[in-house]
Amino acid sequence: MALVGECEDDFPEEPNPWTDLVRVYPKPTRPLARSVPDIVRSSLQEADKCLQIGAHLAAAAMAGRALEAVCRHYSTKDTYLGAGIKELKEKGIIDARLYEWSEELRDQRNAAAHATAAELTAQDAEDIVAFTYAIVEYVFTLTRKFEEFKKRKAKEKKK
Repeated sequence: MALVGECEDDFPEEPNPWTDLVRVYPKPTRPLARSVPDIVRSSLQEADKCLQIGAHLAAAAMAGRALEAVCRHYSTKDTYLGAGIKELKEKGIIDARLYEWSEELRDQRNAAAHATAAELTAQDAEDIVAFTYAIVEYVFTLTRKFEEFKKRKAKEKKK
């Protein structure tokens, strides 16, 4: 198997102008915390596989599936993604910015999953998957870490 990396000549006037070497093919898998539910994890991993082979519409559809799995994890009342993410916002699981991202991801997922003339660039597909990872990390990892941080700080204050 071949590995491909890239680096850039950022500042030619510097003694060492090259950026760090970054593997670009095959792309490394993105890390996910163990707290991420399996159905969310498998959907994101599938989205990454789709990106690897240039299946941009499929990557967007799988990112939407991951977002839908977040809704199911939190037992939203409605099975439709739009209503589910709205409920996530109402419950305080996501904030206004992540809701905006989720709405855009929902639109892109719908265009990808239904028989339309929609096309998606590689960059758009990469962004869709990256935003989905960010939402998942916020919901399942960073929120938990922040709660643990606050508890630790509260204990330290009591001493």
